[in-house]
Formats: sequence, structure tokens, C-alpha cells
Amino acid sequence: MSESFTGTLPVGGFRFFTFNIAANGTVNVTLNSVSGAGVPPTVQLGLGIGQPSGIDCSATTNVTAGVTAAAPQATGTFGPGLFCVRVYDVGNLFGPANFNITIAHP
Repeated sequence: MSESFTGTLPVGGFRFFTFNIAANGTVNVTLNSVSGAGVPPTVQLGLGIGQPSGIDCSATTNVTAGVTAAAPQATGTFGPGLFCVRVYDVGNLFGPANFNITIAHP
């Protein structure tokens, strides 16, 4: 299954998206696009895969990735259950960034 999510990442902030996995397998996360006023297309964002924890995503797999990197940028093997992907500023945003990610999972 493949799901796409879009959002706006504030400077110094994060967003996360939840998804269900029905069976053991590989989760692949791809950062498809980043844009915004004062946001270069080469900017790098943090991507994490983990489980929801209150109002955040407790990521166990984290990478720093840009759109120009080989896709998928984040990957991991997980069992059935509720999981999340966390997109976050690694300290290099000077303005809000619009982004699009794709999560491919079993």
C-alpha cells in the first residue's frame, strides 16, 4: 500500500502522519517535494519512522534527507500495528516549508 501526505512544516517544528501495517514488512518513506518562500529545493528535512506517542511520533529510525537523495530516504522493517512518520526541521529552515511524502508499507 502507498499513501501520500502533504503539509507545511514550521521553522523548528514537526508534523507526523499515522498509518496501519497489517503484516510484517518493509516501510519506505520518500520525501517527494519541498517548497516555500525562502526554502531552497535542496533543503534537508528530518524523517523518522516509529509509533505515535501522545501528540508526537516516537521515531526509532531517523534520517536527514533531501529531495535530491536516492529514494526512498527512510526505510525499516516493522510488524503489524499503528505506526507514524515524523517530518521535522533539522535546524536549517528560515521559513515554513511545504512538503509531500509517500509512505509505502505492507
